[in-house]
Amino acid sequence: MDKNNLITISKWILKRAIYLKKDIKELRDRAIYQKSSLSLLHKYNAHSNRYQSMLYYNFIGRVIFGVKEFIALISNNRVFKKDILLEGFDKIDFVKLYNQGCDDILYPKSPFVELKDIDIDNSFFKKLQNSLDIALDNDEDIKNYNPTWQKAKIEFLDLILDKDKKIDIEKLKNFRKDSIFEKIITDQFSYVDTNSNYISEYLKAIDLVMEYHRYAKVIKKEILANMSESKAGNNNCVVYRGKRISEKSIFYALCVNDILINIDFISNRKVICDIGAGYGGLIRELKYYLDQNSCYILVDLPEVILFCSYYIKYNFPDSKIALLDDVLNYNNDFKSLINEYDFIIISPQFLKYIEKESIDLIINTASMSFMSEKNLNEYIDFISRTLKKDGYFYSVNTPHGEEFGGLGTYKWRLKDQFLTIYQGFNNRFAYPQWLGKKV
Repeated sequence: MDKNNLITISKWILKRAIYLKKDIKELRDRAIYQKSSLSLLHKYNAHSNRYQSMLYYNFIGRVIFGVKEFIALISNNRVFKKDILLEGFDKIDFVKLYNQGCDDILYPKSPFVELKDIDIDNSFFKKLQNSLDIALDNDEDIKNYNPTWQKAKIEFLDLILDKDKKIDIEKLKNFRKDSIFEKIITDQFSYVDTNSNYISEYLKAIDLVMEYHRYAKVIKKEILANMSESKAGNNNCVVYRGKRISEKSIFYALCVNDILINIDFISNRKVICDIGAGYGGLIRELKYYLDQNSCYILVDLPEVILFCSYYIKYNFPDSKIALLDDVLNYNNDFKSLINEYDFIIISPQFLKYIEKESIDLIINTASMSFMSEKNLNEYIDFISRTLKKDGYFYSVNTPHGEEFGGLGTYKWRLKDQFLTIYQGFNNRFAYPQWLGKKV
């Protein structure tokens, strides 16, 4: 073999050795990142992915992250710099963060991230008062509510009304501050508690962020990257990668993921109903992913739809929102309401006016299995009557609700046949996630 060929072969072998840096980095990435976060490194450059918004840790990565954050906490940022911030404790400037941009945040900015507070006109609060009065006047079924919900109804009103039994607007604007709303319904989806000490809250935040990464195993990473809690209600959140996150926002992202992946909507104008909508967090996340030509019907107790109405108005100030006074102005003509409004927010007494086979998707998460038999059967009748053929019912409920005074899903007597489209068991409640198609 001549000298030139030896030189050529030697150069090739040397290049192969240099290319090994690519394989070494890929091995490292596989060791700490989830599969959805892995990228194919070019053989020459082997640049590592530094854009944190698209990187999610596997078990080893989460352990390393947790240890690093713990050391950063106890060393007061001297050894490592903390990646987590706590609202109410740390100063956070979202506007500056997104104006500058960096590798740690999603860019372009997610529409879930709010850079300014929303002012709501006083006329809307007057509509809220009218709607609350209408809801309470029509709430003839209180004796049939689960005892837990009867107690909650009283606590809701004590929380939100002033001495003249009118809506206290400032209290409404702060309904999620210090987790007051959450404490009433005792679902323990806690936020940052400024009445506690910083270290204990930061340790909880480390656990939450590790859960955020862990859920990338079942939730599309793009959905996780986009999600951020709304500021409506003035709660304090963990801030990570430029987003406000909470356990509840992860749960809602899971539900949205289940729905988006498994439903093929055929209607031009989708109609979606959330039974037990709470303050509207799930619908807020879902609406961003579906086209704007949709109508959302949010249903809950008279007191709860007060929070829900404010929350939806805060997040979608330019949308057309029908409250109960609008429903009465339309003489309960839901066909017209559905055609003209983006959101319709009602108490259960008005469900009877919704037309037969007019809804594409009905959702219930963690409430129907705790209802009294009478209330449960009324909702089952509603689902059977209003869900379109080939429409969907999505449920996250326990099969065993008796210990809470309700009827678990094993005792539901659905009046239609449903083809199971999806089953999961990935949520904090340890309830089955189920999606069925009416046939």
